[in-house]
Amino acid sequence: MTQAAVNAACEQLRADKQNVTVNAVITICGGYFSTVGAMVKAWKEEQAAHVAPLLQMWDSVKPHLWYYSDYD
Repeated sequence: MTQAAVNAACEQLRADKQNVTVNAVITICGGYFSTVGAMVKAWKEEQAAHVAPLLQMWDSVKPHLWYYSDYD
């Protein structure tokens, strides 16, 4: 079992709008719960790292949007 295989399974589940769970990934590519669990956790942490900057950007832009929404 490789991280790349688990990542592909996680992406497939996400594309199919299914929950990314250890059991769902095991159904797709096999493996042991403890091994796949650590890899799914690593994938989720990687995804969270990509989302955090977007949320931070929103906080910096939001006050400016309110200013322009009141503009007539």
